Amino acid sequence: IPPVLHSMAVGPLGYSNGYADVDGVVRRYRYAEPLPDGGVIKSLPLSVLERTDPEAAGRWVAVSLDEGRPVDRLIGWRSGVGAYRHVPFADLFAVAEGGLPAGALPDLRGRIVVIGSTAPALHDIHPTPLSPIHPGVEVLATAIDNAIHQRDVAELPRWAQAVIAIAICVLLALALQFRSV
Repeated sequence: IPPVLHSMAVGPLGYSNGYADVDGVVRRYRYAEPLPDGGVIKSLPLSVLERTDPEAAGRWVAVSLDEGRPVDRLIGWRSGVGAYRHVPFADLFAVAEGGLPAGALPDLRGRIVVIGSTAPALHDIHPTPLSPIHPGVEVLATAIDNAIHQRDVAELPRWAQAVIAIAICVLLALALQFRSV
């Protein structure tokens, strides 16, 4: 970080990297990256959690690393794209310049504000299970929300997935055998 930004280096920083599965869909988020010296690089959601609840952040780091390897955790998605309140930056700027009354915007005191782009032309869009063009800022907001509320989605083990798939096939075969199509 250049010397001009030294004050930022002592503050809480974090990366924001969503990782796509083999099919290109973002379903997982990595909250921490281990370093060879035993240190940890925190993600932005983890840095936010550390500021709001340091004890929970310690637990979240512990389950985000498995014997020194990073764990990509499933994202617990909200209801869909647009699940979080959006405030156009132009409106915020207009209030700051005196062009709009302060009451034109929602009160942001005590809130976590994530600044980012939702414009597809700026290429911060990602395919997710909810939408083929999900804004990256909403993926980040969802990761922050999951960390703060300790929302953890677990995957069924492969053997359980196989048992369910076989059971569905058997039930489908039985239904076709005893019912006329």
